[in-house]
Amino acid sequence: MISLLIPYFSCKSQSNEEKMIKTANGIINSIKNGSEQTFIDLIGVDLKTIGKNKDIIHSDFTRLCNTSEKFPNIQRNFIDIPNELGQKVIQVLFYTTNSTDKKDVQMRLDLYFGPPSINSMDRLSGYKIINPNF
Repeated sequence: MISLLIPYFSCKSQSNEEKMIKTANGIINSIKNGSEQTFIDLIGVDLKTIGKNKDIIHSDFTRLCNTSEKFPNIQRNFIDIPNELGQKVIQVLFYTTNSTDKKDVQMRLDLYFGPPSINSMDRLSGYKIINPNF
């Protein structure tokens, strides 16, 4: 009887944060592997909704891949405070380190999720590329 209950209790569903981190890791891997289709598949809304089309996505993806090749150090930051639209954000930082081990961020990719009442938390509801040094 106990052995029948173990699978039931061990099948816990993922939290929203776990779903977001898994998707962010998928986005990072798609960039590192040059898999544009995987990147697109991880967007959970119609491209027009986020002001994008296939050409813009292709241009953005190419830019991200080029940045990843030049600056392979990547850090993922979970931002716990929702933005003004109620979306949760994970920042992906592409950086170099200088002689004092200070991170010099070359590009930031903000990944937007949710809000959970409208969009699934395991797919992007938007993204934004930010060049802090330009």
